[in-house]
Amino acid sequence: MSGLPSRDPLEEFAAGLARGSFEAAGPTVKEYAALPINRRLALIGRRDYILEVKAQRQSAEWLLFREYIRDKRLSILAQMGLTLRDWESDPAHARDIDRLRNGIHQKHGEEGVHIAQVVQSRVLTGVVPAVLGTVSSKERAAGLIEAFLDKSFQLCKFVQEKDSVGALGRAIGDHLTMNRPPLFVLFARGSAITTCSKIVKQLMESRHDYQLQVQDLYGSRIAVLVRTDLHVASPRF
Repeated sequence: MSGLPSRDPLEEFAAGLARGSFEAAGPTVKEYAALPINRRLALIGRRDYILEVKAQRQSAEWLLFREYIRDKRLSILAQMGLTLRDWESDPAHARDIDRLRNGIHQKHGEEGVHIAQVVQSRVLTGVVPAVLGTVSSKERAAGLIEAFLDKSFQLCKFVQEKDSVGALGRAIGDHLTMNRPPLFVLFARGSAITTCSKIVKQLMESRHDYQLQVQDLYGSRIAVLVRTDLHVASPRF
């Protein structure tokens, strides 16, 4: 043991996004890791980049999320999603958004990008209160939230206006019947909300094993389907 504190995984991830741009003419990965923190930050080119990413740790949403997201990978992706949302309304951050998404894809694949998008779009903001209103155990709530986030590539559908109501409704219904996930979410924005509402109506007319919770946030609709047997009270912590 060297006695040195372990490096912040979020800091390392953000710094790693810059490494690809500097490796050709700059230090190797090993040399880079050995540099003092201020030097590593300087190599990013825009020192405020990492500061803005880390600033998400002080946001009200993250202060809530961190109580239920303990996994390091999910924690990093969630914070990256909050950063993407913070940047999306500012054209000056267009290149930063592309750079961050590409970095997420390189390290965590398409599923990692999807997890960050779930946070960026406020889907997780709708899921957390739905879970907390369903189970009374903090540990069980954390397990459900982490499991949803980890498998959100399969458990969260971003509905498009052009989607077929009948076909998508049947596909989601089949998935619920075969896999019985504790949670399933449909998300829509703008003109796609009408399509989403029709799909949800079709689903809920034909089944009684899920309860529906709908939240409308910032021009978006988040429909959370919660399996009814989860409403059985859990042991209190």
